[in-house]
Amino acid sequence: MGLDAPITVMSGISTGYAEKFAKLGVKTIRDLLYLFPRRYDDYRNLKPINRLEYGEEVTIIASVWDAGTRRTRGGAPIFTATLSDGSGMMQCTWFNQPYLADKIKPKMQIVVSGKVEEYLGRLTFQSPEWEPLEREQLHTARLVPIYPLTEGLSGRWLRRLMKRTVDYWAPRLQEHLPESVRNSAGLMDISKALAHIHFPDDDGDLERARQRLAFDELFLIQIGVLRQRQAWRSVPGHALSFDAAAVDRFIGSLPYPLTGAQRHALDQIMADLRASVPMNRLLQATSARARRSSPPPRWWRRWPQAPKPR
Repeated sequence: MGLDAPITVMSGISTGYAEKFAKLGVKTIRDLLYLFPRRYDDYRNLKPINRLEYGEEVTIIASVWDAGTRRTRGGAPIFTATLSDGSGMMQCTWFNQPYLADKIKPKMQIVVSGKVEEYLGRLTFQSPEWEPLEREQLHTARLVPIYPLTEGLSGRWLRRLMKRTVDYWAPRLQEHLPESVRNSAGLMDISKALAHIHFPDDDGDLERARQRLAFDELFLIQIGVLRQRQAWRSVPGHALSFDAAAVDRFIGSLPYPLTGAQRHALDQIMADLRASVPMNRLLQATSARARRSSPPPRWWRRWPQAPKPR
């Protein structure tokens, strides 16, 4: 069934997970591929520890100097790791994640991204994102996609799933726009657009992906409108006869001459009246003074620019 197959055919997605995804409107592989991030965290700012400043969102690459788990008075586990990159040392703290003791061990190198906090006069990370250095970075050191979630779905797990989905399925999508149209409009192909909207390499690729997907959305809406118009006009209509000379006499009796646009609109209306297909027209008349003084309507605006990542 390809992209129209239910997501339960994918490895790691049980019926229980499918029910959670259904709350997000995701039932098929295609739905999952088009579940776009709601925003991006910008963790491309790589700094050494001795140059960190309070409040900034940064990424560091460091070795684990020490790591261990302790408990609060209420019994909640707290995992802490002391990191060093040669320029300084820093502590990271994760709450209610004791399983990290099996993943973050001394002497291993990790990439950590998050907001720099302050505790007892020292700079720290509180529950930052992290990954082993040798892996491809999905959660750190890049524009990190933040997806809409529901109870039972975690951001890290969903990012890993989306990476597998995009890597396998995006190259298999059939391109529906001719190359000539893409070139004239400066659009990237649909496979690259989906890859970059989920995991952009930089701001430029993200903006171009947005433009392509926005074009597709408006294009499909226009196709739907044209299909409805074609179906409507396929219904037989009744041609109406009228005295063209009487129309000309009426126009000649007006205290002003018709403009070129008014004459053109009138000719189209009369042609439609003579035709045997239904007519559907909206005629809006405004004075020249009103056109000069009125502000442009609200819908008259350019397609909104993509918001800048954090």
